[in-house]
Formats: sequence, structure tokens, C-alpha cells
Amino acid sequence: MIHAENEPFYAPPLRGVACALTVISHHFRFDDTKQAQVFRSPHRYIWPAELDLMGQLAGFELECRHADWRGTPFTSESRSHVSVFRLADY
Repeated sequence: MIHAENEPFYAPPLRGVACALTVISHHFRFDDTKQAQVFRSPHRYIWPAELDLMGQLAGFELECRHADWRGTPFTSESRSHVSVFRLADY
């Protein structure tokens, strides 16, 4: 049995939007009675440049960016990125 009361509701992406870059992650936790609780968290894909701007507006600066957790160089062909920010020196 999945316990779903008091869960937040997330509206689907707007119709007619050419590219809705959203996803909802589903997480299940089982307690000792084998009853499941479901937790959902919405995520939105963003371009690295948008992430850089958000970091800058929040007082951070980009320290490094890689294509993966192994440290592969980030290029225009990279399909993912790992970005490391630190507090900017003002």
C-alpha cells in the first residue's frame, strides 16, 4: 500500500511549450510494517550558462566544470556537467 496523503501537487508543464525541460523524481521509503511512502521532487534542466548566472546572482563564482564525476573535460559535445562553485571574493 502506498501512502500518498499530504503530498504536494506539481502542475504539468504548460501545453504548447516547445521544450519543457522538467522531470519529477520519485522516491519510495518502506517502514518496518512494509508500508511505502512516496516522495516526489520536481527538477528542471538548465543550461550551464543559466546555472552560472544564478550562481553569480547568489554571490558565487564558477571554480571548475567537468563533463562527469571522473573529471572528463567539459566541451560543447558534453551531454552532462558537474559544476563546482565557491563564494566569490568581493
